[in-house]
Amino acid sequence: MSAPLVISGATGAVGWHLVRALLDEEPGRPLRLLVRPSDVAPDARVRALFPDAPTGRDAVSVWPCDLTRLDLGLDRVTGRRLLDGAGAVVHLAARTDFRGDDLAGYLGPNVQAAVRLGHLAARAGVPLVHASTAYVAGDHAGTLGEDDLDLGQGFHNAYERSKWLAEEALLRLARGDGLRLVRVRPGVVLPDAPVAGIPEGPGPLAYLRLLANLRGQGRQEARPLRATGDPTGQLTLVPAAWVAAALRGVLALGPAAGPCYHLTSARPFTMTDLVLALHRAVPAVRLVPTPALPDPDPLERLVERAGAVYAPYRRLRARWHRARLERDLPALAQDGADAAWLDRVFAAHLAAWRAGPAAAPAPRREEGAVRAYFEAHLPPFRGRALIEGLRSLTQTFSITVTGVGRWRVAVAAGRLVDVEALAPDAPPAPVDYALAPAAFLEAVAGARSPQALFFARAVVITGQVAQGLATATALEEFFRRFPYRAPAGRARGRTA
Repeated sequence: MSAPLVISGATGAVGWHLVRALLDEEPGRPLRLLVRPSDVAPDARVRALFPDAPTGRDAVSVWPCDLTRLDLGLDRVTGRRLLDGAGAVVHLAARTDFRGDDLAGYLGPNVQAAVRLGHLAARAGVPLVHASTAYVAGDHAGTLGEDDLDLGQGFHNAYERSKWLAEEALLRLARGDGLRLVRVRPGVVLPDAPVAGIPEGPGPLAYLRLLANLRGQGRQEARPLRATGDPTGQLTLVPAAWVAAALRGVLALGPAAGPCYHLTSARPFTMTDLVLALHRAVPAVRLVPTPALPDPDPLERLVERAGAVYAPYRRLRARWHRARLERDLPALAQDGADAAWLDRVFAAHLAAWRAGPAAAPAPRREEGAVRAYFEAHLPPFRGRALIEGLRSLTQTFSITVTGVGRWRVAVAAGRLVDVEALAPDAPPAPVDYALAPAAFLEAVAGARSPQALFFARAVVITGQVAQGLATATALEEFFRRFPYRAPAGRARGRTA
């Protein structure tokens, strides 16, 4: 039997593919999964993701812990059991979003967690395979070598810098405490198809969602949309299954493994490549990279705003050496990241989104809160200006809350004219917003903007989408100024 593996981040995209491959290709190998406690018990999360996995000490075992705490928050006996006989620790867990500008929010999950695991592994004499990112290259415009780290580069966000700091700290630990360290630097990881319960992934899929949402909103949207970017800028997109295979290859090398491997695509995608793939997937709407965006129309402004966190990646020129990967793991030199693969990825995600989850009845408490909004909270605003100075807004629209009902709202010269409950068989207004109760309650509480819900496909606009998005901008300000506080006993939905 192969030695047990300790794995963090099994509930993420790369972690899921790695565990899935190990279960399929190395049945019987003990897997010890480090899982952070949350609203869903760690055991239940793992069972949901790997329903066929054998469980128990010599199969898949779940170890609830906090990676940012000393010894992961485990007592000394449990900590020794965790690493007893382990072949390696594979550290995949990280905060991977770009939403925060404050480095402090990334230091715990991305730096401190890596160091905590590094100390445990060094103490037990177990090698650590640490997943970093190719984008520790930051704003470096040249080629990053496999052993390069500090090239004087700056960083586009706190995520990149935190992963750079984690590598720097682990290298110090390897020099000082004898940690056996192997770093892997994946590019932008895309799964071949969505996996229920696994976060969807970064930029390209976010834009695919956006364009797919626009496609269904009316023929008037079948036109180019400008977005800032360099048509020759490069991204390294890689399949999640290939990254998992490369990790297995690195583990199989054992002591012969090199210090760092770039898990990047042999041929990077240019922004033009990505735009063409998006256009093939969603022919009705096309992004057009442009160095600047003078005089954007309302829809272009919203598209730019939705993709703001990815803006630097639409201009990158960095490249990565892969000589060690190709020498040590020649069978993995072909990563499969080509135009045909990207077309399959986009098609699989579009099909899954169209199918969507089965619509469930609204919880009674949410239904009551939604009805109270239209019946008690909104009517007192009749005749009042929703937002001072917004006299140009005249629009009649309907809001369809799944499983609850549909309401028609009329605004004239920036003032609320009427709110009316529509019969179940009544048609929607020329602009209709359809969303689930929880998403609706988030919006009216001012906790999440209508635009954010739209770009996440949590709200679908039918009819005149451009007017609908413009109206949503005004509604966002109204919801912030006059947030809805659900009556006691009625849930308002997530507020953070």
